[in-house]
Order: sequence, then structure tokens, then C-alpha cells
Amino acid sequence: MLRGKFPPLWSYASYFDFSNNNFTSVIPDNISNTLPDLIFIILSKNNFHGFIPPSICNASGLRVLDLSHNHLNGSIPDCLMKSLEVLNLRNNQLNGNMPQNIPRSCNLRTLDISENLLQGQIPLLLANCIALEFVNIGDNQIDGTFPCHFMAMSGLRVLVLRSNKLHGEIRCPHNHNTWQMLQIIDLSSNDFGGTLPMSLLASLEAMKANKDFNHLQYQFLDYYHDEHYYEATMSATLKDLRLELIKIWTIFTLIDFSRNRLEGPIPDTLGDLKALYVLNLSHNAISGPIPPILGNLHEIESLDLSVNYLNGSIPPQLANLDFLSLLNLSNNQLVGNIPTSGQFLTFAKSSFEGNLGLCGLLLNKSCSITTNGTEVVGDNGDDDDSEKKWFYMGIPLGFVVGFGFFVVH
Repeated sequence: MLRGKFPPLWSYASYFDFSNNNFTSVIPDNISNTLPDLIFIILSKNNFHGFIPPSICNASGLRVLDLSHNHLNGSIPDCLMKSLEVLNLRNNQLNGNMPQNIPRSCNLRTLDISENLLQGQIPLLLANCIALEFVNIGDNQIDGTFPCHFMAMSGLRVLVLRSNKLHGEIRCPHNHNTWQMLQIIDLSSNDFGGTLPMSLLASLEAMKANKDFNHLQYQFLDYYHDEHYYEATMSATLKDLRLELIKIWTIFTLIDFSRNRLEGPIPDTLGDLKALYVLNLSHNAISGPIPPILGNLHEIESLDLSVNYLNGSIPPQLANLDFLSLLNLSNNQLVGNIPTSGQFLTFAKSSFEGNLGLCGLLLNKSCSITTNGTEVVGDNGDDDDSEKKWFYMGIPLGFVVGFGFFVVH
């Protein structure tokens, strides 16, 4: 592991990877002057501090710049949006607005400026970067509404806007463009309202039948058949855990709209996303029944609908989801019996708590059947046991009393 100040560089080099070291200096202001042929540079996971030197833009051939996981501050130079194809500034202390001067010739394919202190709104001119496949602006202080201008990015695969101050409805009126390649959309922990966007969900073709078994990577160098790739990474909440996705496989699909103010019913359109792996709609104000058509999500592994106002019974079709390893329906208004087949035999009690009308073995509540066929929640197991004891004790007592009356008579 290298430590201390940034070392002298070879002037003829085009590829530098000094990631995962312990450099504690600033990035040299003349780095582009000493490296005229620079194409690729990674300085991630160090302790670099200070500003990003604008002179780095003088390296006209630079295509990949990764300064993530450092202690850089200040603003992001606008010039970085001109020639780069990969820009990763994740997990620093960068502040100010996002770059505003974005040329029509923008070639960006990967943009990750997450986990900083950025403010303001998402610039409209970012729509000039029509080749973008990976956009992560999460964990900042970005304001504004849903970025409908991103619809110009027809090849977009990953969109992460979580943990910002975005508001309004998740919909784009009078926009006929679609995200047919989109496989990950994370809008969690914002202030979005309105109903779930049916038209947007209906356009997610990659979540309906994704058969592509590759992972997201960008080829930036091919000398004499010696290929070099840059692979994007991101964090996501999977099965109640925040995990780092080192490789983002194109078959991995995720929708996370949790912790907003969404309301209204769950649309049947979600049942068409048969290649969906993760669905999180928790901590909203969603109401109505759970659509039985969600039983069509045969690839789903994590389904979280907790802390809403869902009512009705649990559809038995959900028991047919063979890969479902996390189910959370807690803190709703669900009623009736909890299914006792399939994956439901593996779920914990906590998956159903906070629904006063639910009953079944998992909650230790019996479900009694009335004459009209409806289920009524019985008492808990302890009370049920005591009633049974008094019932059986009453049998001999009743016999003795009855026999005494017979003798007296």
C-alpha cells in the first residue's frame, strides 16, 4: 500500500490505477500537463483532500476519471462534462450545484456523484448526455421534481435518486419516450407524492423478460486485443440490508419507491414485471388490496409492502413465489388467514405484525368461521387454551350435578 504524497508519474503513460492506497495529499494541479496521453485514471479509496483541479480537463484524451471515496471538497468543474465517458466522484464532500454547462456533444455513459453534499436542481442540459446508461445522484440534497428530461436517455439502465429532496409526482405528461432498458430505479427517501406511475411501470420492458446475462461494464481501451473495462458499482437495499453491488448484472432488476408519500392502489401493471427481483413500496400511504396478479412475479426474491394502508386479505397466489425469501407485510390493515403453504412456511412472525385483522398459526391467533363463511380473528393461544381447560373440567362437573338432581327426584 502506497502512502503519503502523490508519486511522480511517467509522462508517456495513458493508464493509471492508484486505487486502494493511503495517499493523503491533494491532487497535483499540473497532472494533465505531465500526462498528455492520459486516458484512464483511478484514484479512488484514498485520502485525497482539497479541490478537484480544473486543469485536469486539459487532458483532452481523458475518458475515465474515478476519484470516488476520498475527502475532496469544493464544486465539480463544469469542464468534466465535456469529454469524459465515465465520471465517478462518489462519497466525497463535494458541494454546490451540479455542473450546469453541459455541451450537446456530451459523451458520458456513467455518472456517479452520489454521497456528497450537492444542492440545487438536476440540470436540464443533462439530457444532452443521451448515451448515459448509469446515473447515480443519490444521497445528496438535490431539490426539484422528477427528471422527465432523462427520458431522452433511451439506453438508461440504472437510475438512483434516493435520499434527496425531490418532490411532486413520478410521471411525465406528454412524453412518449420510454426506458425499455431500465433495470434499476431507486427513488426512495424523497418527498414524491401522488399515485404509483402506471405508464412508467408499463414501459419497463427489461423487467418483463430480461434474458441478458452480462454485467454493466464499459470498454475503454483495446490495444492489440488487450481489452480493459471499467465496471460501475452501487449500493442497494436488499432484504433489509444495505449491500454493495460490485458487479451489476443486467438480469438484476429493482424498484425501490419506499419512504415517500405515495398513495392510491397498487396497479395491476406491476404483475407484468415477471423478471423483477426486488420490489420495495414500504413507508408510504398506499391503500387498497394486494393485487393477486403479484403472484406472477416468479423471479422476485424480496417484497416489502410494510407501513402502508393496505387492506383485504393476503392473496394465496403469493404462496407460489418459489424464490421469495423476504416478505414484509407488517403495519397495514390486512385481515383474514395467513396462507400456510409454499414460502409462507418460512417467514417470521414479524412479516405480519401490526395487522390487527390477520390470524393464523404464525401470529398464534385462531381464525373462526361464521355461518356466512367469513373469517373472524379469535383470541390468542393462551386464552384459547384456558377456555378448553374450563370446557373439559365442566364435563364431569355437569355429570355430578345432573346425577344429584336425578337421585333427589
